[in-house]
Amino acid sequence: MINDSINRFLGVLCYPLMSLDFVHNMGEVSKEKLQNDFKRQVLRFVRSNYQVNSYDEISLYLNKFYLDEIKIDYNPHNPLDMIDNICIDKIKRMAKAFISERDGKVVYKYWQNDDDEKLLGGFSGTNKLFLFQNLNRWLPLDTLVAMHMAQNHNNEAYHMHNYFGQINVSDMILDQILESGIAENHMHSGVAISYFESWENLMTLDLNATVKAIRSINVLSYETSINQWSFYILGAKCLRTLIALRLSKKENSVTTFNKLLNPESFVYRFVSAMHSSKSYKEALRFLDIEDNLDDIECIYKKIMEEIIDKSNTGETDLKEMIYELYNVPSSVKTYSENILLLNLMSYYLEPDNTKINYDDLGIQMSSGVFISLSLKYLRIKNSFFNMLVQQTSIKGLDFFKDHYNMHSRFHLKTQRLDMFWENTMRAQFQNPHIQKIEFRMSISSNESDFKKQLNAFLRAYYEILKSDYCRKVEVQGKYNEFTYEPAKKFPRVGIVYHLIKQNDTDIDDKCHFSRTKKENEFHYFSKIKSGYQNQVQYVKDIRNSDPELSRYIVGLDAASIENDTPIWVFKDAYEHARDTSTDHLNHFKDGMLDVYQSLGFTMHAGEDFRHLLSGLRRIDEVVRFLKFKAGDRIGHGTALGVNPENWRCLNPVVVIPKIELLENYLWAYYILSQHYSAFNPSILTYLENNIYKYTKEIYKTNDAIPIETLIAHYLQQFKLDSNISGCDRNCDDSLEKCVLMKSYNDELKFEGSFNSLEQARNCSKYVKRMLEPINIEVTKQDTEIAKTVQKIVIEKLSREGIIIEVNPTSNNIIGFGDTLLEHHAYQINSITFDPNKLSICVNSDDPSVFNTNVSNELAYMYYGMVEKGVCKDEAITWLDKLRVSGLRASFIRRKDSDQEILRGLRQLLDIN
Repeated sequence: MINDSINRFLGVLCYPLMSLDFVHNMGEVSKEKLQNDFKRQVLRFVRSNYQVNSYDEISLYLNKFYLDEIKIDYNPHNPLDMIDNICIDKIKRMAKAFISERDGKVVYKYWQNDDDEKLLGGFSGTNKLFLFQNLNRWLPLDTLVAMHMAQNHNNEAYHMHNYFGQINVSDMILDQILESGIAENHMHSGVAISYFESWENLMTLDLNATVKAIRSINVLSYETSINQWSFYILGAKCLRTLIALRLSKKENSVTTFNKLLNPESFVYRFVSAMHSSKSYKEALRFLDIEDNLDDIECIYKKIMEEIIDKSNTGETDLKEMIYELYNVPSSVKTYSENILLLNLMSYYLEPDNTKINYDDLGIQMSSGVFISLSLKYLRIKNSFFNMLVQQTSIKGLDFFKDHYNMHSRFHLKTQRLDMFWENTMRAQFQNPHIQKIEFRMSISSNESDFKKQLNAFLRAYYEILKSDYCRKVEVQGKYNEFTYEPAKKFPRVGIVYHLIKQNDTDIDDKCHFSRTKKENEFHYFSKIKSGYQNQVQYVKDIRNSDPELSRYIVGLDAASIENDTPIWVFKDAYEHARDTSTDHLNHFKDGMLDVYQSLGFTMHAGEDFRHLLSGLRRIDEVVRFLKFKAGDRIGHGTALGVNPENWRCLNPVVVIPKIELLENYLWAYYILSQHYSAFNPSILTYLENNIYKYTKEIYKTNDAIPIETLIAHYLQQFKLDSNISGCDRNCDDSLEKCVLMKSYNDELKFEGSFNSLEQARNCSKYVKRMLEPINIEVTKQDTEIAKTVQKIVIEKLSREGIIIEVNPTSNNIIGFGDTLLEHHAYQINSITFDPNKLSICVNSDDPSVFNTNVSNELAYMYYGMVEKGVCKDEAITWLDKLRVSGLRASFIRRKDSDQEILRGLRQLLDIN
């Protein structure tokens, strides 16, 4: 698989640039020991993340990138200095291979360079795009961008203007198409801020806020504890400030830097520890502290106090400090990190600075020591990035959820809460092509918090429009009074609220007959269903309060781990949301008739599935039973484009709960029996046999329950208020009436009636059996069934006009497929004529988790089409249709002018 090959290649190439092993010194070591240690560390790292077919492959890559160069002029005194210089060379070469610029934007160098083959080998041709896409998740590429600017221009900060971390992947032709406007219809707001923004904030927050942010991290690396991450990230914060002072040409900065290296100072001890220690534990001993958070935070507080005191700057001014150190005009809009990196890369390019220097630390820090310390800073930053951004090593939403949760906590803790929405929107508005953008967010269980969050969203949007898209004009006839008028086209924003999918874990308490007078309290998923309806009511109430709000609250979704919550659990909530009898149609406001905008509906479905039939069934259930109509959308829908035979090859055996497998077969039987053209007696017999088998295992009955009864019960789940009311009498009397009571005695039989099936679904004993996992072989018959029902579901969605929200990088990493060439969008929306072609819109899903944006996601689809052999002209035509489809599919449908939007916001926020 090419993806694993690429990541083994990148694992070796990037390891010395991002490993915390190389934050420490090696000391004197023989060439043989260095080679053996290097191989062992790299192999352990790559093997823990990707399948290694041959140790020889790793050894050869290691020789190619590092060991062969070390052998030429090996010096045993401090081999890390030699590795550092080789790492700088790799940064230079990667910058030349991947980075260019066009029309004032930083772009991916999609064409082949003379040096590509030497550096990238077999990945330099058609695989270069896939390599670059993966590299984007291995390292933060701002270092390569800074090196490109330093190599081709100079260290003037204005070259970094408007660069905020993303590299534009589209070519010149595609860029002109995207300039016509794009929409982002599937993006979760909790991870909409880029890693670059959060790292900038983390490095420039006051120390207490930095500590809180670090403590919030749920470490995903088993080899690095939260204590170690605290040590390294706080160390990076100190190193960053020292690097900034060291590189500044201002005389007082150099003087300050020299004062900080007084051998009696905490700063000197810190620099010595970072430069000379051979391990994390040894670094702690240098600083005379224990391996606990309090000691680590205390010593760094003393170090930062010294730096702040000597540099005569407040800790809250660290961001502005870099602008001042390098005389950067405020008109240059970029991160201070980019300015620092530009000056650091320029320093690396000066010939005398990269000579190996073995001088000890002194009042004047040698260039060798400084390079070593600066690379330690980059390694800490790169390692943290590599942990946060999701790789392609493990598929599935469960693994993704860990990354999502850590990102969202990290982003919240690295910025002021009152600035969250402003920073989130600004991060997305940096893409100049965006015309419409939907922000997905969860619904607070507290109505007051729900309203506060909405108000914060609207206020942030207003402030951004006022400052970035309007001009300030004096009110005619009124002295010293000003107002704001649109100067640039406003990007339109909307909110899609999502219900969070969750599992009902209180299995032991399930009983069809209520144990209290509260009806259905102990039914399966009843509390969760009730919670969803309450949340929907919040949304409806606030939308009905003002027609202007209906243009901002535009959609309803259900998201998170797909396997946790059956689709029937959402039936009542979606039905309640669609109920127009409680919605307003028109409204008189200021003597004018104002119209309410209707909600749009979407749901994550068919993205993450244990069995292909499960994914297809959930998509069909959403459309069929949640009453999705033309213009409604399915999130991801990966199962629609998966080749069943390929899926079976990769999943010959699956583990799945019994009830999920049984319902898959019941659903397939129901679908096939309604489509006589797809009728296959042998397949129906196969389904009947499996239905009988798993029914017997769940209900412990030797008598076959009629399939018609089982299907009727399956369909009953999707009817409103389908649960039979609980008994209002005491528990004992209720249980005497329970038709399942006899099954508690193994000698008696399960009745097998519709009523008993309904009660079993809400009985702890039977629910446990239903959820019991089994591992089964995926048979040829399963593949044939999946092929047939997949075609039927696609035809249905095509007829209904349902739109599929595809997210190329996310789908590739979480779902099925090795590279983007296997993305399901190419199957369900092919470039050739297909009467059952599905409408799709392309989105980014989670920009910071996958380090991407919607423009680049569209570009990846375009390049994938070209790689499939389609000429660029047709690929551009296809891509332009996707762009237009995204704009049309958006739930943001407002037609009012920018001036009307501004006036509406003022009224909503009660601004004069």
